[in-house]
Amino acid sequence: MLKSLKSVFLNFYHCIEINDEAVHGLCQGLKVLVSLESLRLGLGFCTKPSGKGVQDIAEVLKNTSLLKTLFINFFLWTQMTSKGVNDFAQALKTLGLLTSLHIIFRDCENIDDSGITEFSASLKALQSLKEVRLDFTSCRKITETGKNRISQALNTLPCLKIRGIKSQ
Repeated sequence: MLKSLKSVFLNFYHCIEINDEAVHGLCQGLKVLVSLESLRLGLGFCTKPSGKGVQDIAEVLKNTSLLKTLFINFFLWTQMTSKGVNDFAQALKTLGLLTSLHIIFRDCENIDDSGITEFSASLKALQSLKEVRLDFTSCRKITETGKNRISQALNTLPCLKIRGIKSQ
């Protein structure tokens, strides 16, 4: 039965017609996977989803308390804002078993330092994390201040990679 799936990898990379409605439908299906331990969503170059799409993904995360590995590619979600990052961050706090996190926010040009504050706090709360990979390449509104917030939150991790945050 699908409810017992432990791992899901869905790649919609460069599916330019994916919008909030499509993300919502996808998330409705993912919500029932209560045994999920690994989730990989390739949503890069899907430029139409907005904050509503991020909220739907956040709701999925809140229903997957067994999740250990999370990879989401938000590359070129041009409508992604700091509020979307904050919604996502709130959901991350519910993932107490998470050991590996890889999130690509590359070219999400509306994310700024205010989106990093809540995200950093959520990362710091995840005590099981062993590996974190974050990509903020071309998120031009994130400054060294935002980068420092993330680094301080994760300074004890053995593997920390942060890409693409500009210096002031």
